[in-house]
Amino acid sequence: MPNNETHKKICELFLGDSYGAVDTVIDWPVRYMGKSHRELNHSLLEATLIGLLVTGEVKGGAAGALHVMTDQAVSFLKEELKKSKEVKKRYGNKNKKK
Repeated sequence: MPNNETHKKICELFLGDSYGAVDTVIDWPVRYMGKSHRELNHSLLEATLIGLLVTGEVKGGAAGALHVMTDQAVSFLKEELKKSKEVKKRYGNKNKKK
């Protein structure tokens, strides 16, 4: 799961501002729910609405959507890396030069 710094940097890159308050509101349930906090506030619609409400700006809504997309991308990449490591462990690296 990406940390707040990652979310801020991505927002700065795409939107020109960090929108840290949006990330804070989206992720507030993590204190009580741990990793399962993504059950709340993590649909594209919810996160976009949170961003709009927190900032009053369209870019704030985009920041909310970016938060969710970043979480999803990182989760996907971690799962793919895990699969890749399992395949290499099971079958070895067939491309090794002798």
